Amino acid sequence: MLCTLRGTLSCHDAKDGKLLWRKEDFKGVFPRFFTSALLALSPASELIVFQPDENAYTEVARIKVASSPTYAYPVVSGKRIFVKNKDDVTLFMVE
Repeated sequence: MLCTLRGTLSCHDAKDGKLLWRKEDFKGVFPRFFTSALLALSPASELIVFQPDENAYTEVARIKVASSPTYAYPVVSGKRIFVKNKDDVTLFMVE
């Protein structure tokens, strides 16, 4: 089970709530499932791809997706990822 609180992303055992791992600097992030990975948007307008792993936070990629602050969670539709910043909505295609 993943959750965010006060800028910390953490993974807990769903059975007993035991903390498995945590990662700082995830303020205002809500992870989204995308195929076999999770997506999150950082306060620095970076799209972060990481593995759903109970043993450790494993980052796969970190991509700058906007030049201005992002205000919404990334939206996933099939192989499309939509990201909203101050002025625009940008579509990213995944191959």
